[in-house]
Amino acid sequence: MITLRPMQAHEFPAFKAYFIPEYAAEITANYGTPADQALAQATQDLAQDLPQGADTPGENLMCIVLAEQVIGYLFYTLNTATKSAFIGDFHVLPAHQSQGIGSAAIAALTDLLKPQGITQLRLRVAASNTRAHRLYTKLGFFPTGINMAKTL
Repeated sequence: MITLRPMQAHEFPAFKAYFIPEYAAEITANYGTPADQALAQATQDLAQDLPQGADTPGENLMCIVLAEQVIGYLFYTLNTATKSAFIGDFHVLPAHQSQGIGSAAIAALTDLLKPQGITQLRLRVAASNTRAHRLYTKLGFFPTGINMAKTL
C-alpha cells in the first residue's frame, strides 16, 4: 500500500540530487538552454522555491512510501482561497515506475486533501513529457492552457 508522509530534513538531499538534474534536463529539452546554464538555473530555482529545504513554510514536500521505503516524491502548495493544490513536482523512482504507483500516489494525495476542503489539483507538465501526459489524462486531469516561450 502506498502512503504519503512529510519529507524529513535528512531526506531533502536525496530529493535535491534527483530534482536538480531532472529539472535541468527539462529546461534544456524545452527551452534549448545549454546544459551547464540549465543546471545553474535549476539549482537557483530550487534554492529560491525551497530556501529551508523540507522545512520551507507553506510548501508540502512528501515522500511516497511503499513498505517503509521511499520510492518517490510529491511536492505541492495549497491555495485555500481557490480550494486548490498545485503539484510542483511528482516523481516515482525509475525502479518503481509502470506499476501503478503514480496513480496510487495521486489517490493518496486526493484522500489527504479532500478533508481539508481542497476541491482541485493543478499542475504543469512539460510538453515533452508524454508519459506524464498519459498518466494525468488517465487520472482525469485536463489541459487549462499552453505555456509558450520565444528565444531572443
